Amino acid sequence: MPIEPGDYPIIEPDTALGLALVEFFDVLEPVYANGEKGVFQVIVFGGYAVHIHSQVRGSADIDAEVSSHGLADKSEIAALLGEDA
Repeated sequence: MPIEPGDYPIIEPDTALGLALVEFFDVLEPVYANGEKGVFQVIVFGGYAVHIHSQVRGSADIDAEVSSHGLADKSEIAALLGEDA
């Protein structure tokens, strides 16, 4: 089933997985929110991505790829995320 423009799946922060993702990346907001240290993109895939689309599948981890755009240092991002990264 194709996704219509403007009808994209969203992360539901009131679900257990949604809350886990928000909490996982909360540590990055104070450092990168104003854009002075660069920007980055996070692509979520695997079981969590299926959950975003279906809201039914569970996952025990978050599979994600981080891409830096400009000044954002991927090693600093991984260090801020800690052991879980």
